Amino acid sequence: MDWSVGLQLMDGSQKRTFAHDPLNHVAAVPYVNRTLKNAYVPLKFITKLQNSRYVFAAGKCERYVELYVQVKLKCGLSFINNNIDLGKVVCR
Repeated sequence: MDWSVGLQLMDGSQKRTFAHDPLNHVAAVPYVNRTLKNAYVPLKFITKLQNSRYVFAAGKCERYVELYVQVKLKCGLSFINNNIDLGKVVCR
């Protein structure tokens, strides 16, 4: 997740809690994690992933979007610039 969703508004303690919460961790190969997942909202990340040599394991794409939504709701983060429903459609 990036700063545009509200992470910049968290204090140090909130950022540590967020960073250490296992709910916020989705395993990915280093390239995908650094270059795609951390840089884009789900719809753009999923689209870029589909145009790369990497793929989600069966059923994991929609699960990733659902987890993304859970984390944002739990932390009270913004959904501006996120099209969650379209992200799920692109997963199919």
